Amino acid sequence: MSTPSSVKSACATFQYTRRYTPKCDLAQLIVDQMSQQQLRASQLVKNMGYPSKHTIAAIDRLRSVLCSPNLGLDGSYIDAYYDARGFITTLCEILEIESEYYQQQISQLQG
Repeated sequence: MSTPSSVKSACATFQYTRRYTPKCDLAQLIVDQMSQQQLRASQLVKNMGYPSKHTIAAIDRLRSVLCSPNLGLDGSYIDAYYDARGFITTLCEILEIESEYYQQQISQLQG
């Protein structure tokens, strides 16, 4: 059974992912997965285990990571919950991105 074009169109224009400007392939895939699954940033960081009182800071980190050319793997943004690699790994696991792919991408970016 194929997906109706109206659903594909809605996924392509999911309003909560328009504010991201991915600068690497993995960031683009993450944004695409968020859009396809129609996950808001607040839902995503909650699924990552951030408590509700840290939602705004976690969303800020998510935006920073997704708009960074190296996904923040330079350690420029770290919080009490995740180091740089752990943040990306957890994010990819929740979005069901293939482990081999994202591990390879992370290794290349840390290069």
